[in-house]
Amino acid sequence: MKFSTAFTAVAALVAGSMVSAHEHIKTPCVRNSPEAGCAGFGQPDYDIAEPIASTKDGIVHDVMCRGPRGKSNGVLKAGETLSLQFDSAGAIHEGGHCEVSMSTNEKDWAVILTKLTSCFVDEEGLNIKATIPKDAPSLENVVIAWTWVNAAGNREFYMNCMDYSLEGVEGGKIEGPQMVIANYPGYPTIGEFHFSADPRKDLYENRPMVVITGDGSSAGGNQTESVTDAPTTTPGETASATPTDGGSIPTDAPTDLPGPSPTGGEPAPGASTSTGSDSTPTSLPGKCKPKTQ
Repeated sequence: MKFSTAFTAVAALVAGSMVSAHEHIKTPCVRNSPEAGCAGFGQPDYDIAEPIASTKDGIVHDVMCRGPRGKSNGVLKAGETLSLQFDSAGAIHEGGHCEVSMSTNEKDWAVILTKLTSCFVDEEGLNIKATIPKDAPSLENVVIAWTWVNAAGNREFYMNCMDYSLEGVEGGKIEGPQMVIANYPGYPTIGEFHFSADPRKDLYENRPMVVITGDGSSAGGNQTESVTDAPTTTPGETASATPTDGGSIPTDAPTDLPGPSPTGGEPAPGASTSTGSDSTPTSLPGKCKPKTQ
């Protein structure tokens, strides 16, 4: 009995440490959230705080949004402010760039909030607020995504998604710049920039606009800059090829991705993933390890 109790306690500590390894949204409930009170939002993912991609190993660790559309958080209203609460036990990697975006098809993302270099380290800290555009239309289904490019450590890309319905105005629209994807195979690499290196603000300044209308349709360009155009500020990194579709937002799951691992186990030997680039490694060496701060 004592052994069983001790084992349970250790397992709980391991699961907790995995969740707080990097950073994630605790509330509202995101897809596949392992948080208490988020039952029904997908299969609990105990690696929810891990990046979905890293240039350290050049592979995709998880799909965009970390899974398919699931349970709705309820109704948002045009002009309402959404408060995103992050894990106080997480690792903020000296801040970085983060965005909050909206989409109906998970391909065209209209950004409604951008924080350049100051994510988590400004006055808002771990409670980020994003306001739904006051002219937004009513939508039965809308996805809100948080994305983050960390300032320090391995070059990574993080993403959590939440599902809602939207109560808006007749004839309204959501308009914003296309979400920036970086440190993801086939997209630009942003090197460490917590000291004086180039934070690649140009990627956020020069991008097409996305418009989402009341019938759920969206229009706008996709991010097209090849990762080979990005300066390489981290020694040993290898640039990936431009996506064959010209830079569209990836929405399909790579094959044979490891599933959620509540016990902290490694993927089975021989597991592989596809990223659409011949130069991308196909073996999964395991989970991304953050650089010691």
